[in-house]
Amino acid sequence: MKKNNINCLNGFSSLNSLLILIFPLFIVTSCNVFYSKEKYLTDFEKFIDQTEIKFINFTPEKWDLANAEYDRFTIVLYQRVYVDLTENDQRTIGKLKFRYETSNLKAILIKSFSQ
Repeated sequence: MKKNNINCLNGFSSLNSLLILIFPLFIVTSCNVFYSKEKYLTDFEKFIDQTEIKFINFTPEKWDLANAEYDRFTIVLYQRVYVDLTENDQRTIGKLKFRYETSNLKAILIKSFSQ
């Protein structure tokens, strides 16, 4: 009788080990899956607003970071919300991209005229 109980516990232990490995993976992926278009648009606009305010003081390293964040918004996160975007959302994203590129161009022009 004890042998059956031990086997049962061994099976339960394997199941627990499997759940311990899978649960964190589920939590990480579920957080990424439920990234809404509203959150995307809000976060992207905040990023653009901050870039427009601070771009004048950006070093080349800060531009590298800003460009990486811009790529994250326009490539990685965009792919997650693409199917939910309306035409109006697409126009909003286009305007945000234009604002970012304008800030980038202003920074280049200011730098070239100050040298």
